[in-house]
Amino acid sequence: MKKILVLTDFSEASAHAFAYVSSLYSSDFCEFTLLHCFLPPPDTLYHIIQEDALEKAHERMQQFILPLLNTCRRLTHTYELRVLPGPVVAIVELTCELEHFDLVVLGTSGAGKSRLVGSIATALIRKLSNHVLSVPLHASLRPLKEIVIAMDYSESSPGAVYKLVTELAHRTPARLTCLTVIDQDQSPAGVEVDKTEVYTCHFRDEQIRQCFTTNRSKAAGIQHYLKEYPSDMLVMISHHKATLDILLDRSLTRRFVYQGQIPVLALAEDAMEGVDLVQQARHFYTY
Repeated sequence: MKKILVLTDFSEASAHAFAYVSSLYSSDFCEFTLLHCFLPPPDTLYHIIQEDALEKAHERMQQFILPLLNTCRRLTHTYELRVLPGPVVAIVELTCELEHFDLVVLGTSGAGKSRLVGSIATALIRKLSNHVLSVPLHASLRPLKEIVIAMDYSESSPGAVYKLVTELAHRTPARLTCLTVIDQDQSPAGVEVDKTEVYTCHFRDEQIRQCFTTNRSKAAGIQHYLKEYPSDMLVMISHHKATLDILLDRSLTRRFVYQGQIPVLALAEDAMEGVDLVQQARHFYTY
C-alpha cells in the first residue's frame, strides 16, 4: 500500500492536487494523509488562542475534504486528516522524518515571490528526502500518455530512483521519453553506451524512447522540447542544491516547479524505502 502525504491550505490549487493524485492512483491501495499547517499565535494567551485556532482549522479541514470525497473517494483509498501548528516546510520535514511516505503532493499556483526566493514546493524539494509531486492548477485529470524524464545518465542506481515512474507508466500505460540536453558541439555518441543500456534494460517493459536535443542551456532545451511535444508530466532528479547554487539559479527542478507548466515529479535520489519511526514506536509500546 502506498502512503501519500497531500498538503493543503484549503485553496483551489490544493483541492485540484488532491483530485489529481486520487485519479493517478485510482486503482491502487493507498493511504492518504491530508496535512494542513497553520502559524501558531504569539506567546500572549498562547494556549487559549491556539486551541481556538486548532478547532477552526479542523472545521475548515472537514469543510474542505467532504466535497472532494464526494467526487474523488475510492474504495481502495483510506484518508487521515491532520492539522498541526507551525511553519509548513518545518512541519512537513519533521513529519517525513518520523513517517515514511512514498510521495508528497501539493498544488502550485505560481504565487511564489520569485524563483530564487521560491515557494513552499521548491523549498520542500530542496529539503526532503522524499519524492515530491507538484501539480499546477490547470493540470488535466486525464490518464498519462506522455512522460518526459530529464536525465543525464548520472544516477548510480536507476532502478531504485525511477521505480515510481515505471509504476506509473506501466499502469497507464504511458510512453516514456528519456530526454538529454547536450551541447551544440557534442554528439549523442559521447554518452557512454553501457550507461544507456542500463537504463533501457530497466525500462524494458515500458514504451520508451531516448531523445537527445542540442542546446547550450539545459533549461532552454527542456522548455523547447515541451513546447514542441506537449507532455503530461516532467520527471526530474532532485540533487538538493546548496544555498549558493540556488542564489546562482542552478537548480533546474526548482525552475520548472516554479513555472508550473505541467506536473513535475521531483525524484529524491536519496529517498528511503519504508522506514517508519512512528510505526516502530507503536510496535515497541504494544504488548
